[in-house]
Amino acid sequence: MASFTPHNWDKIRTMMKRSLLGILCLTTIQVMAAGTLTIGQFQRVNQPLDNEVANSFLQFDLDEPREMGRWDVVAKASLRQYSDNRGLLYAAPEFYLTRNIGRSEFTLGRKIIDWHANDKFWAMGEINSLKNFNLLETDREGLFGFHYHRRYQNFHFTLFGSGVNIPQVNPTFNADNGTIKGVNEWSNLPPQFVRFRGNQVPVFYQIIYPEAEEIALQESVVMKLDFLTDHQAINVYGGRKPEPGIRIVATGYYEQDQGGRAVVQAKPFINHQNFWGFAYSYHVNERESKSGLSAHVAVDSVNPDRGTDTVFDTFETLKIQPVYDRITYSTAS
Repeated sequence: MASFTPHNWDKIRTMMKRSLLGILCLTTIQVMAAGTLTIGQFQRVNQPLDNEVANSFLQFDLDEPREMGRWDVVAKASLRQYSDNRGLLYAAPEFYLTRNIGRSEFTLGRKIIDWHANDKFWAMGEINSLKNFNLLETDREGLFGFHYHRRYQNFHFTLFGSGVNIPQVNPTFNADNGTIKGVNEWSNLPPQFVRFRGNQVPVFYQIIYPEAEEIALQESVVMKLDFLTDHQAINVYGGRKPEPGIRIVATGYYEQDQGGRAVVQAKPFINHQNFWGFAYSYHVNERESKSGLSAHVAVDSVNPDRGTDTVFDTFETLKIQPVYDRITYSTAS
């Protein structure tokens, strides 16, 4: 059984945050107009579940397409810090290099694949991961790897492949001495107390952090076909990739020491999904027109693997496993 070291994982996460912040600073020095600095404060009409959550935050957004010789560079990223210093929210929805050669486009990096018009409109979050600084925004995050796009007169072909996975991390939480705290009020926290033998006992959480390669080194293969006319578009797509979010497997036991508490050990892991979809669009004006009436319908199907982690296989009394649901949904706009 592999050994998992929380300190090493914390160092990796800190290094990733510092690297992203360094990239943003270097880029912003060159293109000052690309960044947006926001100072925000919530005026709440409801009471959040976490009464100690901060109402104010500082956010920096970078959105810059840039030509660099034969290559085009696109960088979109965000950093948000709440005033109570619970942790840094960060996201890099797109960050890639792209090169056009004739009818072919070659892209390396994290790029959003537009499956169909409704994917951006509804932002279901079942295939593309979401930025999720809050649960009301619809900003999507791309897939990291190699993208190939080929254009013909009435037909487009897209192929994506990767061995690197960047999962959705927001809204997130921190584990501190057995207590789980959310970075903001959108964090879906586990219970702090459970009922045991008629009494309410506190829950003490122990997180077993996976090695970085267990999260990052995951394969993806995706294909998309677009059939286009002046007024219509048909999209057919499918593939296999890691799920947008991270699954959790856990076990628990009752500990009589320190006044009695329920100890829960949990480990994050990556699970894969197979998906396919079909979409149809009709534009009253020409399809390339930026104005005019249009209608869009789509059907998506997501079938997750029933994967798990074997770290708790020896615990037969209590194992907490994820729930896997095959999802098929239709959208219209």
